Amino acid sequence: MDDIVLTGISLEEFSALKTVLHNDFGIKDLGVLKFFMGVEVAHFAQGISICQKQYCLDLLANFGMLGCKPVNTPSKPGTHLVACSSAEAEYYRVLATPSCEFQQLKFLLDDLHVHCSK
Repeated sequence: MDDIVLTGISLEEFSALKTVLHNDFGIKDLGVLKFFMGVEVAHFAQGISICQKQYCLDLLANFGMLGCKPVNTPSKPGTHLVACSSAEAEYYRVLATPSCEFQQLKFLLDDLHVHCSK
């Protein structure tokens, strides 16, 4: 997948850029942006709204966590880690993956100045 999102205010400049890209790379115009890399885009007269609700639901479903309730800290503060078997390590690695992805999602939303209620 080699997708690109183009935005602009000048329709003439936008059309000229699309023509150049089409001539050089054979791009295809997919129309108004609706969904891109996990971000859903809704268009309104006042502007656009972006949302990653479906991405979050897919992520939760992927890790079997749709019914889980949020917590401030996933473990007790001050918990000491100890060596464990490789099976136990794999179990905790599987638990850590969604946590890391959620953290990345939070950073993305903060960068986009989208604030979520806790």
